[in-house]
Amino acid sequence: MNKIINHPHWSANMQRNKGFSLIELMVSMMIGLFLIFVVISSYSSNKASNRMRAELGELESNARIAMSFLKDGIEHAAYPSAFVHVIDKPFLTASDGVISGYVCGTEDDGSSFVNFQEASYINNNNRYTKDNGNTDRIAIVFMPDNPKDADALYWQDCTGSYTDLDLAEKCSSDPVSGQAANARVVNSYFISNSELKCTSSRNITVPIARGIEALQFRYGVRVSGNTVYRNATYVENHNLWRNVVSVHVAMLVRSEHEVKPQAESKEYLLLDRTISKNDRYLRKVYTSLIHLTNRDKL
Repeated sequence: MNKIINHPHWSANMQRNKGFSLIELMVSMMIGLFLIFVVISSYSSNKASNRMRAELGELESNARIAMSFLKDGIEHAAYPSAFVHVIDKPFLTASDGVISGYVCGTEDDGSSFVNFQEASYINNNNRYTKDNGNTDRIAIVFMPDNPKDADALYWQDCTGSYTDLDLAEKCSSDPVSGQAANARVVNSYFISNSELKCTSSRNITVPIARGIEALQFRYGVRVSGNTVYRNATYVENHNLWRNVVSVHVAMLVRSEHEVKPQAESKEYLLLDRTISKNDRYLRKVYTSLIHLTNRDKL
């Protein structure tokens, strides 16, 4: 009968080849799942933070573009051109009714001039300077220079319509080769579908910046050496447009996408209006005080 001998080396090998216990496997799995959870959470958090930063960057970029366009337009209100034509009223309002003058180069051949009475769109109520809830409008009037004149500063409307210098000369306030005092240009800035837009007196509308949800203007009225700020309704009712020397602007700008983790109820103060929102969008209010450089001597 064979005798089984328990060799010491066999016992050692059996100990070394022994697998993990059930408890050890469960602990290892828990540690692995925890590490996976940490990695996924960190990735999701970084992705959300990157998206938040991207949306905030785009929001601020849109705000800069919008305010830059408004500042450039408002600063040129009542610009008399190099030929110093008189503009008593720097803004177009409902009280102007049908104004005299010409919409320059609106015919198919791009060289004819149409009387404002025929081009009735410029007198549409949507083009006037006015209070409009949280989306005010401002319509700026200026005289275009002859771009071929050595002293020319400003002849393009907000849509960049006058790229043809020969046409721009004919449309200018130049009393010899242009339209003289009839050459007034009107740029109307307004919000449509959360986008700042501008329509020129040639009835061309261009988008300027996205995410502009609310827009408010208050007008600095100079009376007896003092400046007080009033809304468009007050200035219109008191016939004070000729006394306006500055414009206070406030904008509520929104991110393109909802990026907050949950809806947040918040109030935003513009100049004297409070706007309530409850959603996941990022928002910021931007303000600027813009002086009418052509009216500061009042």
